[in-house]
Amino acid sequence: MNFKETLYKEAKSIGIELDDTALERFFVYYQMLVDYNTRMNLTAITEEYEVIVKHFCDSLYLLSKCQIKEGAKIIDVGTGAGFPGLPLLIARPHKTHLARWT
Repeated sequence: MNFKETLYKEAKSIGIELDDTALERFFVYYQMLVDYNTRMNLTAITEEYEVIVKHFCDSLYLLSKCQIKEGAKIIDVGTGAGFPGLPLLIARPHKTHLARWT
């Protein structure tokens, strides 16, 4: 199973449907995360499946437990590698306005 299939399956298991655009963006995010992690310590978790489950799906879990209204503002404070804010933005770009303070 490739990255996108695995992410789709794991997200669906927690009640989150991801479209093709989101899956592609998560794949690019993963590639960038691993690349930048070679130059600065963003995360100890870099193995593909572990990133999918422990970073991406953990971040998306919020969407399965609460309704985010369209246009909601979410503040992502000091999360370094972008968790959970960037996964939420990727999964629901039309509903989320992300402000990052690091």
